[in-house]
Parts: sequence; C-alpha cells; structure tokens
Amino acid sequence: MLNSYQKFGWDVPAGMSTADALAEAGLTGWNQRMVEPVVMVESGTADTAGLMCNVADLPGRDGTRRPVVLGATGKAYKPIQVEDALTPLMDGWVERGLRCETLGSYNGGRNVYAVFTLPSDAGIAVDDDVLFRALTTKANDGTGAVRVIPVAERVACANMIPGLARKSRPMLSVRHTRSADPYVMQTAEVLLGLTADWSKALLGEVRRLEKVQVSRSMFVDRLLPEVLGARPEEKGRSQTIYDRKFDELVAAWGSPVAVSERNGWRAYNAVTEWEQHHRSGSQRVLTEALLAGRSSTSDAMLALLAG
Repeated sequence: MLNSYQKFGWDVPAGMSTADALAEAGLTGWNQRMVEPVVMVESGTADTAGLMCNVADLPGRDGTRRPVVLGATGKAYKPIQVEDALTPLMDGWVERGLRCETLGSYNGGRNVYAVFTLPSDAGIAVDDDVLFRALTTKANDGTGAVRVIPVAERVACANMIPGLARKSRPMLSVRHTRSADPYVMQTAEVLLGLTADWSKALLGEVRRLEKVQVSRSMFVDRLLPEVLGARPEEKGRSQTIYDRKFDELVAAWGSPVAVSERNGWRAYNAVTEWEQHHRSGSQRVLTEALLAGRSSTSDAMLALLAG
C-alpha cells in the first residue's frame, strides 16, 4: 500500500513467514529495555523520581544498531518487543484470511505499523475506485496499545483517503501484553464486521461528493483560495511558496476534464493527489502525518465541499 508509491516501509512477499517478514523489515532485535535517566542541568535540580527511559537498539541505514530513547515511562512499565506484539496478530489474522502486505516504522521508531489486505468474504463494500485495508500501529514509547483501524485508498492513483467517514471509522485497541494473545482472532472478526459497515458509509460519502458540481473555474477561483488562504502581498519566499502550491494543485485537477467528472470527488482527490505525490517536502514526514491522521489541506477541501 504505502511502499508502492511512498517508498515508505517494506512490502511483504506472499507466503513469507511472520518471523522472516519482521526480520526483513528491520523490526526484530530492538532489545527494548528500561534505563535509568541521566539528567544534566546547569543549575538547580531535576526531579526524575519514578521515571525510566524506554531505550531500543534501532538499525541504521548502514546496518549497524544504535541506542535510541523512545520515551519516558514509569518504573512499572514492562516493554514488549515489536515481534512479541505483532507475531500473534499477524499469525492469527492469516487464519481469518487477512494478509500482511506492508511493514514499517515511523516517528523515529516510536511507532511501527502493518497494513493488511482484507478477505473477500468479509462483506466489505466493493467499488472500482476504492480499496479497503486494515492498518495496525503499535506505540513503542509506553504510551499506547496496538491500534487497529480500517483505511481506504483510491485505486486510480493510490491515494489514501484520510478524511471521508472519519467520525464513523471504527478503531480497536489491544494492550500490547502477552495476556492479549487469546483475543487476537476475536479482534479480527470484530474489525471485519465494523469495517463492512464503515465501508458502506464511506462509499456513501463518495457518491455524495460525485453529485456536488465543481467546475474548473470554481476549483481554481473559489475553493483553492479558501483552502490555501490569502496570497501573501509582499514579494518574496512566502509568495513564491504559495504560488507553487497553487500551481501544483491546479495541475492536479487536470485538463481537460469530462463533464461527468467535474464534481466534488475529483476536487477532493486533486488535493489528496497533491498532498501525497507532488507536495514539496520530505516524503517520510508527509506519510507519517497521514498515518497519524493529519491531512490539513484535504480536510479543508472536504469541509468546503460538505458545506
């Protein structure tokens, strides 16, 4: 899902074992452990009573490992290794027909994620232009659980669709403890049932956007200025950046556009296309924002179209 166009994460070959997939994705051998914090201050004191640092040995680009502080937690926190948290979920879900497609980490190793394809017998709504998957994330800094949510992607351009049906999108959480293993299969069944309902709600919003008439002139002259804000008056870097964004978004709309496609669905996807494929900046940073549910420009466009 993500690696194919974002070069982010690692695609899991079909038939590969869970252990081999996690190892190839660099998600094993992190040796997460608790370390007493060392605080240096120029004057005064720092109160670190009851705190511990969650440290892991993360692999670098050259293959060597270096210790990285993932977060500060209480002394009672017991870190669970990535492979211990994901293995039962990946193995258990395979039995239900889900397949792990992509593995990776983000936010400096503080989070890991796995993307799963969904089985064809789960009652998920079928659409030629939208594909549904399951996204699993795990926080390694001691602040969260294994989180599972359904995600949608536009087939035509591989854009993630972060904003549609957000309020009704289900989310499941499993505390990453070994005692949670027996509930993995139950989690899969619950997720698939909720995703089936959510997929119908999301496609309902797609159909609604298709009925909203949006001409090119409306997209360029009214919607984009409202999404991007007023153009800076003074010449300089700010004005140059604004103009570049504007021109890139106009190009994402495309030309010529058939009358039947001049609608809100195209306007929304023009913005997601720009955000995820053409926007200037670190591709890793942009994808991390999407995984965290942040997509301010497309959300602003969606709000305008809903109004």
